[in-house]
Amino acid sequence: VSTQSTWDINSSMDISSQTVVLSIIGGSLIAFASTLHLLLFGRLTGMSSIFNSLIKLDMQSGFRWKLGFFCGLITGTYGIYMIFGHTINAANIGLQFFDKQEDAQRGLNMLGFAIGGLLVGFGTKLGNGCTSGHGVCGLPRFSLRSYIAVPIFMLAGIATATFRSFYPFFSTKESIGKEAADQYKTIADFLFALLIIYFAYDLNVSAGKLREKLETIGCFFIGFIFGLGLTISGMCRRTRILSFLSLTGVEIDDNHTTKGWNPSLAFVVLAAVLINMITFNLILKRKPMFAEKFDIVQAGVDWKVFVGPAVFGVGWGITGFCPGPGMVNGFFLMQMLLYLIFMAAGQLLSDWLFPKKPTVQNPAKIEPPSVPAQANIKDKADQLNLQRTIRK
Repeated sequence: VSTQSTWDINSSMDISSQTVVLSIIGGSLIAFASTLHLLLFGRLTGMSSIFNSLIKLDMQSGFRWKLGFFCGLITGTYGIYMIFGHTINAANIGLQFFDKQEDAQRGLNMLGFAIGGLLVGFGTKLGNGCTSGHGVCGLPRFSLRSYIAVPIFMLAGIATATFRSFYPFFSTKESIGKEAADQYKTIADFLFALLIIYFAYDLNVSAGKLREKLETIGCFFIGFIFGLGLTISGMCRRTRILSFLSLTGVEIDDNHTTKGWNPSLAFVVLAAVLINMITFNLILKRKPMFAEKFDIVQAGVDWKVFVGPAVFGVGWGITGFCPGPGMVNGFFLMQMLLYLIFMAAGQLLSDWLFPKKPTVQNPAKIEPPSVPAQANIKDKADQLNLQRTIRK
């Protein structure tokens, strides 16, 4: 946000050319990261799926590369915050990429963060995707599930945030004090350093093959680029997201002063989707560079793709956080720890209530035996016929 902004607090729309440019740059970086991920390793970049594997320590579903991606994501966001703070000042222009504690928590109590996190976790797991999985990666592939899910969670998020502007449930005027916020920042700095140390240790000691290590390092840099995209686009700011979801704007102080509707999130999504619509469909015509095949599940349309995104959208509209920015802000905001705990609980609850059915191979798609196997079968049949002839 420019310090020389031309925004009018009383206007119905809150946007500037600088915000549009930053949104497009950020969306383009998000597209570049997800394109690189698909090109190199044949995988989609779904933040809710990454979060789910990390909380369950699921070694069978790519825990190490997801840990690498997560560490890169945090480095590309919180690492920048540690160096520059909330605002980067250059050439007499102030670019605010992160909310201050008092701004980010305004208008929502701890119960609201908890309920919102629970709904986000449950909905993204049930619907098998969030803004990144369905939006950034699903729409470019022309996935029918994503074209159902995205409008549902967008409408649910907009309706919830706008409704809260008139009837502010889970609202509070209390805030976390500066001393507590400073103490939490010290703890967050320590946790960030500990995370990077553990990642380096696991990479050198626990990881097996050289290819696995290189894959993990590659995913770290992909996550770093993705994190830069979130930072530059303003997706890490709760106030920026809510100013898009709420059609009446968002409060900027305790006197209920509001800024108008900010459509910048639309430019982020459009930039990411349009770029990926080109790159994804070119990549999917060939083989991934470092994988035998694409790791993309082609699921059908069922009731979950309607209910899950709706539940997720309500949680998103309450808190302003989807899984990716939610994980990042766990290092910025004290109340986000509660959000993440309940988001994890929501995903685990969805897993428990609606466990995935084991995959059964389609008999029509079973490949015929190989030539050596067919030869062995023929040899055995000839031997049996010979034995029968001798007996006769």
